[in-house]
Amino acid sequence: MSQDENSIAPIIDLLKASGLYDKGVEQKILDAIAYRTGEPIEVTRVFDGKEVTIEPYLNFSYGHPTLSSYAIWLPDNYKAYHHLEHDGINTVMLEQQLKQLQWVGDNSRIFDNRMTGDDPLDYIISQLGMLYSAGENLLAKDYRKASEMQNTSTSLMLKYFTGTPMEGSMGPKWLNWNERYERSVLFPIHIHINLPGNRINNREELEKLSQMAFQNNPKNQFIMNLNNLENLKEEMKNLGFKDKLIEKMEDNMRKDVPEFILHDSIPATKGQVDLALHFKQSNQSDFYYFNKFTVSHNQGKPLEEGQHYMVITKNEEGKNIVKKHENVSDALAFFKEQKGNSELAVGKDAANKVMVASMENGKVNYVAKEFNRTYYASPATQTIWLERGKGFTAEQAANLIQGRSVYRDDMMNMGGETYKAWIKLDFDKGKDRFQNYSINQYHDPSYGFDINKVLDKFNIKELEDPAKKVLLEASLRNGNRPLVTVEKEGQEVKVFLEAVPRYSQLNMYAENGKPEKREQFLKETALSSTQENTKGQEKEISESQGVRR
Repeated sequence: MSQDENSIAPIIDLLKASGLYDKGVEQKILDAIAYRTGEPIEVTRVFDGKEVTIEPYLNFSYGHPTLSSYAIWLPDNYKAYHHLEHDGINTVMLEQQLKQLQWVGDNSRIFDNRMTGDDPLDYIISQLGMLYSAGENLLAKDYRKASEMQNTSTSLMLKYFTGTPMEGSMGPKWLNWNERYERSVLFPIHIHINLPGNRINNREELEKLSQMAFQNNPKNQFIMNLNNLENLKEEMKNLGFKDKLIEKMEDNMRKDVPEFILHDSIPATKGQVDLALHFKQSNQSDFYYFNKFTVSHNQGKPLEEGQHYMVITKNEEGKNIVKKHENVSDALAFFKEQKGNSELAVGKDAANKVMVASMENGKVNYVAKEFNRTYYASPATQTIWLERGKGFTAEQAANLIQGRSVYRDDMMNMGGETYKAWIKLDFDKGKDRFQNYSINQYHDPSYGFDINKVLDKFNIKELEDPAKKVLLEASLRNGNRPLVTVEKEGQEVKVFLEAVPRYSQLNMYAENGKPEKREQFLKETALSSTQENTKGQEKEISESQGVRR
């Protein structure tokens, strides 16, 4: 990594934290550093159906690049001006005069009537300048009126001088920077872009938000709380959690719940993977942290849409108390904690349920036959730790706990250097003292497993389409078992693929889950190569044993 690349690492982290990181932005920053331009770097986002430009500002004041703020531009058609009259200056009359200006074609004179000495341009510029200055003097007393005066003055100049000889005479970039001032609102870099972005159609609210964000007062805590919420929403979205979980998180944060767990589940090849997301509020502030989530692979039958697990107990008056659970792990844990009479059931509600287990006086006296495996088998579990929203996604974690391999290009060693590797949980070694499985890593490219090259050995129909091939590789890297089309005994059939980096291979499964011999789907050239390698390996083994054939 070059010195310049090292110097921008903190800037990249800031951009990622504020939701402003884009592919290609690193090169833009390196170019800006190389030329010391101090120019803003543009990124775009879509809010309320409109493409919005955001400009993070690089600063070279201290000899090295820093990033402290960004400007969000309002949509093109947003900025409107209102005519007004102030101290004898009437903008309606000024605009009428601007409309009547006649520009000489060769630009040697600005007006046809300039030779006569009757020059309205000086008068118009003088009036607009006086209006702008008057607004500047009024800012401290009446911000709204002052802004309106300055906006009207600048907007009229932008409207009637752009593309005319006057544009050049006003100085390089004058119009550009004035437009930048008039049409953009500034925010500190630590404010997540979603916070102002979701208010893009309300300039007054944006400016109020900007003012609060830069001020050091009690109101700033409100901004920080909103920013914390937007950061967590962005992190959850990037990690692939569902919108309903994001809404539940927001609801708990607004209620100021100090600590809470959100639950969800993902269908597995067998059974389902239950997710538990842990949120905790700081002891020193209202700030919330999302540092981990757990995955549990339960091989029982997944719940149908709208169903819940229910633990039903009776209170002292003999009335049923029903506690609903979204996943079987929590339901079983809660059921097994009961001391009296209790029932574990599945259904939409207590009136529409099927009992799967029961206990009397704290002792289990019934477990439904089809629920036996789920009840008595201990689910495989793993805690997934996150660092500022970075880590395994929900999809990747669900595949890891099912025993599959996942590819990461953003792993980090103890020295802070990033590397690429395929990751697989080691279920054979048992758990560590933190009750987690250790992981096996197959580094890329040193280990030698190239998913692209391995795929090309097989006659897979989807590989004929470049776009489908990209999606197929991405799915395999995330640990999925994508369904593909191959030919078997002269007919097209569907098989599931699974990446097996340890053996630099792919495993294949029929739609019913039974393993398929991968060799039958190899291309002719790959098959010949495989057979030659096999013969060579057999010869090596024979020679090592002192046997010749």
